[in-house]
Amino acid sequence: RVELPEPSYLANKPICNLPPDESLFIGREKILEKVERQFKAGKQIQILHGMGGVGKTRVARRYAYSHQYDYTRIAWIDATSSVSILKSVREFLVKVESVPEDAAEDMIRPAFLRYFEHKAHWLIVFDNADYLGKDANETDNMEEVLKSYIPVGIGHILITTRCDRDFMGAARIAVDV
Repeated sequence: RVELPEPSYLANKPICNLPPDESLFIGREKILEKVERQFKAGKQIQILHGMGGVGKTRVARRYAYSHQYDYTRIAWIDATSSVSILKSVREFLVKVESVPEDAAEDMIRPAFLRYFEHKAHWLIVFDNADYLGKDANETDNMEEVLKSYIPVGIGHILITTRCDRDFMGAARIAVDV
């Protein structure tokens, strides 16, 4: 059996855990252009906000797929809860062989931060961070949990949420019906 080399068009494909691409995507070009423009202008964190079901996740996924060759790493994190963040981060780190599957929970967040702080040109999508706009004590803690997973480095962060509220000075983009 002869092993063929990887095709050249895959040579720059990023390491990622993106959900499957939806080939049928129509509209939202202005939002996608605005996200791209703001990242190019130096805005590191952006928030896509709007009512539930308007397509924030689909816009984020389309941006990630459309620009995947602009990044060396793309992490898609389910930010619904602290448990889902930990699970998604663990799965990503196991995929990139940064931690073993049985790594202790208290090792996951530091490993994630270290991983991205020592890389450049990455994208992290925190999907469904809907607690950003609530005031209950538990959700305030969730906002701190999310902040604790934001690495310092040369990369971009895209957050989807139902809330239009300031978060770490992020640029906010409304996704309307």
